Amino acid sequence: MVLIHRVLVNLLRSLVKPTKNKVVVAATIVAVIAVVNAGLFYYFEKPVWEAEGQELSFARALYWSIITMATVGYGDIVPKTGPGMAVAVVNAILGIASYSLLVSLIAEQLLSSALRKTWGLAWLKNRDVVIIGDSEECIEAMDEIKKNISHARISWITDKQPNITVNVDYVVGNLVDTETMRRGGVDKAKYIIICPRDDSIGVHIALLARKLNPGAKIIPLARTSKTTEVLEAAGFQYVVPSTITARILASMVFEKNVALLISDLTTIKGVGDLVEKPADKYVGLTIEEALVKAKREEDIIIVGIAKPNGEILVNPPLDYRISSEDKLLVVKGTGVLSKIV
Repeated sequence: MVLIHRVLVNLLRSLVKPTKNKVVVAATIVAVIAVVNAGLFYYFEKPVWEAEGQELSFARALYWSIITMATVGYGDIVPKTGPGMAVAVVNAILGIASYSLLVSLIAEQLLSSALRKTWGLAWLKNRDVVIIGDSEECIEAMDEIKKNISHARISWITDKQPNITVNVDYVVGNLVDTETMRRGGVDKAKYIIICPRDDSIGVHIALLARKLNPGAKIIPLARTSKTTEVLEAAGFQYVVPSTITARILASMVFEKNVALLISDLTTIKGVGDLVEKPADKYVGLTIEEALVKAKREEDIIIVGIAKPNGEILVNPPLDYRISSEDKLLVVKGTGVLSKIV
């Protein structure tokens, strides 16, 4: 039996190298053994069974072969000839060897896949959002996207094992390496957020990401005004400057309440939330009519209109009529705000 097992293992190794194909080949070996032995059993046993007035179909012979390979042996079908008994012995031995091989390969693949995922070495496919970098901004972005879009498929590319618990799949590797970015799903992602701690690396990542996925919306974080200029000159439309934080810091000096409100509205974890939503329920209405309807029916306040040409109307005039292509910028949520969330 050990010799047969070794033969099967060597055959498997010579046929394929990729792990995924090993399971397929092992399953094929099990199926071939089952069918061949079922055919031999059918050939040797059928005449005897018919002579005794019993029916033996190939389907029943295949059933016998599978049960015997699994060493279950219900006893409802048994060999009655010498050759049939010999087939049964060989079938049982081959069955133990081939089943053991198949189960061990499946276990190996599952364990390998789990370990690779834990170590950040797996290939992540079909991602909606890829976040690249290990800064605090990256972690906050992950958390915010997950809370706002629970069904979003997010992957995180970082250059070291996370020291925090995260609820997204991640890849560990060199942030400016093409293979690492492909493993993280950059080449197929819809959105790519870039927020490393170093601006020079961020620019490099942004350029590489655009090369791998020209159709994605790439959103890089720029920590300096010079980096912002460089990224915008390179054609990136969605650059997020770190000066946003500086503005809130300044507002805390001369208009603290405004700073508190802005901080609250930019996260779903706060009392209120500033969100974008389709205008379908308000098409054809003026802003004056829509304001009343929105507050009465949805308890939201319309503060802006995003037009299809990219313009944003802040506090739009009351006689502005909402079109089907507009998007509403609204504040939802009510409560008492007392601290920064």
